[in-house]
Amino acid sequence: MRRVTGTAVVAAAGCVVAAIVLANVPTAGHSAPPVTEKTKHGHLAAGPTPVAMAPYYVAINRYGGGAVHATATGSKIATLRPPRGLKFDGAAGSENARTFVLAAQSASASRFYQLQLNSRGKPGRLSLRAVPSLPRRFGSCPTALAGLAVSQDGRLLAISLLSNCPTGNAGPGEILTVRLATGRLLATFRPGHGYPQSLSWTLSDGLAYGWAGPRAGVWLISDATKPGASRRMVIGNSAGIDGLSGADNPLITPDGSAVTATVGSGTKLAVADFSVRTGKARGLLIRPVRSPAQYCGPLWTDTTGRNQLAACGDGAEYEIQNGHPTKLASPWQLPTYLVPGGPLIAW
Repeated sequence: MRRVTGTAVVAAAGCVVAAIVLANVPTAGHSAPPVTEKTKHGHLAAGPTPVAMAPYYVAINRYGGGAVHATATGSKIATLRPPRGLKFDGAAGSENARTFVLAAQSASASRFYQLQLNSRGKPGRLSLRAVPSLPRRFGSCPTALAGLAVSQDGRLLAISLLSNCPTGNAGPGEILTVRLATGRLLATFRPGHGYPQSLSWTLSDGLAYGWAGPRAGVWLISDATKPGASRRMVIGNSAGIDGLSGADNPLITPDGSAVTATVGSGTKLAVADFSVRTGKARGLLIRPVRSPAQYCGPLWTDTTGRNQLAACGDGAEYEIQNGHPTKLASPWQLPTYLVPGGPLIAW
């Protein structure tokens, strides 16, 4: 994930109108359908598809701008321009596929904005949230945004920071949770020296994160709204399947039963499903891809993990139902993460 300057100031809550330029929206009923595959039993999966359940996504570009896209076609619905003097550097979405939080930063400040989409995916105004001041440095180590996640009901926001020290080593990491409506700080967690990334919430206010540092792997905070809550490793970095391991870019299902993550070996990457109870891989959701040019990993999940969205490389987007991937016909605006940083795409 990409690296940014993670400074921030306390901002009073209020509404800021950013320039939002609407793009042409495909006429209903005329968008290109996804390529359809059958399950191993020879029947199409019943119920709404993941694309229909998560119809819109927000992507941040390398220039600090953003856009709302249609999941089914990848087409742009609206351009998002940050407030004057700021650049977007992170995005997170809630389960209703309509509420998003965008992180924005300047040379001296970071702010967080809530964005609401209507039923057609058109965005309203950016609403500035009163998120507490974030530290600019941990000692001599400058901080940067590492992770961002909104709870399924839109109540809670989790933010993680990484730091890089003048020695070239990773400095302390930090995870904060706040109440989105008021910006009130709920809890702060300091997992040690390393990078806490890929945050995701459970329905019981648990918070999963990927940890690149001592005892690397996927960790779970039992109740991230409570200071001092216990945390435990749920997937070790050596866990894997078919010679692939790593458990990077983890995404926990809201019911807390499973984690989808990127696994790899050498230049090969794939997407696997893990059990939280056992910490073991249950299967590959996307087969290995050699040297994917763009993001490879999970992107969205429903409550149980039966319906998911994932990608692995350029032009390799999938919806997954009951463990069966269907390759989509239209590409998304997938990011390329050259260095660690906040998430640049969100459903």
